[in-house]
Amino acid sequence: SSAASDVYKRQLYDIKKDPFEMNNLADMKKYSKKKAELTMELQKWMKQQNDTGADKDRPRAPKNKQKKAANV
Repeated sequence: SSAASDVYKRQLYDIKKDPFEMNNLADMKKYSKKKAELTMELQKWMKQQNDTGADKDRPRAPKNKQKKAANV
């Protein structure tokens, strides 16, 4: 797997039983309903925030470079 795909890997932890987040439960079938609920909640929040997701983000020029270009 690539470093980029690792960043976006789904994660789900039981922080009461596993406070150091050592056991990722995201791929366990018994948690699929909870994972679906949390995904829907996240998508709803992202829509409220007008967040299209990291995969749609475009890099921006640093502010100092934008100012320089405007002064030229």
